Amino acid sequence: MSSPSRKIDLAYAGELCRGQTFVQAHIEATEKVGLWESEKILAKHFFPEEGRILDLGCGAGRAALGLVELGFAEVQGVDVSPEMVAAAKEAAAARGVTISFQTASATELPFADQSVAVVFFSGGGLMQIPGRANRRKALGEIFRILQPGGVFLSTTYARDMEEYTDFWSEPERQQEIPPGGEFGDLLEESDQGLVYIHVPSSEEVQDDLSQSGFEEVNAIARSMIADEPPEVLQSSDECLFWHARKPL
Repeated sequence: MSSPSRKIDLAYAGELCRGQTFVQAHIEATEKVGLWESEKILAKHFFPEEGRILDLGCGAGRAALGLVELGFAEVQGVDVSPEMVAAAKEAAAARGVTISFQTASATELPFADQSVAVVFFSGGGLMQIPGRANRRKALGEIFRILQPGGVFLSTTYARDMEEYTDFWSEPERQQEIPPGGEFGDLLEESDQGLVYIHVPSSEEVQDDLSQSGFEEVNAIARSMIADEPPEVLQSSDECLFWHARKPL
């Protein structure tokens, strides 16, 4: 684990999302992986056939392009990284697809109140926002732009998942919190470069969604939804899908 002296904050997290290795990994996921089977199933089940879908934390366009291929016509993408947005635009152009991609922070979304039918925050993007107050601010923004009855779908890891309980119960976890961070924060070197992610408890996510005004909050493990192909399993670990709705 990396232990830099620099404090984990929104600015630093944003810089990490602009790293060349990190961006390249997302480009490869767009080209070689596409939508997970579990994402396809959930999108077909929960997303309305019409209405704006926002791929929040769109990366290089993996989910947005996949949703268009599924038949959803009104898809937009937002990412905090200009480099990611540029890569997503290039991928869309290469496929002859028209999608609006723009640079913005999840904590300050450039959309009108009640203007979006679905917000899909894939790839654990919500947990790449450091600080619980900032994550709650992002959830507040998502709630604001969703139409009444609108759908929020996101993925996270969780410290209480069977796959991760041993790791998070080790005493040294308390000693490895990055500067300015909180328990559950990881700042690690990976094949995507230096990566920050917060690994919450399920209770934390449930509470944050409920406190933000969402209802019908549910979580299900990816492996319970679909058997993913090797390219998905090689590029991502077991996670939880969180589904919630804005009240009518």
